[in-house]
Amino acid sequence: MRGSIATANGPFTAMNVELKTQEQEDVDHAEIDGLVANLSLANGTFIIGGIYIAVGNLNIAGLSVNDRVEVEGQLVNGALMASEIKIKHHNSDTAPTPIPVPSATAGQVVFNANCSGCHALAGASVMNLTGKSALVSSKYPTPDASGHNGRTLSATQIADLKAFLQ
Repeated sequence: MRGSIATANGPFTAMNVELKTQEQEDVDHAEIDGLVANLSLANGTFIIGGIYIAVGNLNIAGLSVNDRVEVEGQLVNGALMASEIKIKHHNSDTAPTPIPVPSATAGQVVFNANCSGCHALAGASVMNLTGKSALVSSKYPTPDASGHNGRTLSATQIADLKAFLQ
């Protein structure tokens, strides 16, 4: 699937969806083109149109908010684990990017990528986090610093996770 996002928080518009083969290795492969938002160089993460991108060991030192990029990688729990990032256009605008409103949809991606391995959203277990958004602040008191179980979340990811768990 190939597509683009016109604005940092805009919807993803598919330009081409094509099934080449049904090989297992291609099932989770994805490409996305759009504007970088919520960039965290320390965490190696950013968002394109609500899709959480994790860059792993890729070098993103020259990347800036509102740069137009093309990202290829594997989808894992709703997040795109990047294997290649191409900067198509560097942002030359020096105006600050508005702070996005917390998004429960983006929070679900954060939950799936960071919490779902141990925590649930149903049942009577202590691990059930439904309605426990207040716990997020105690587990992640400082953005971009090691929090619960050594995980690091940006301020935006913390706000989104809280919105999702309400």
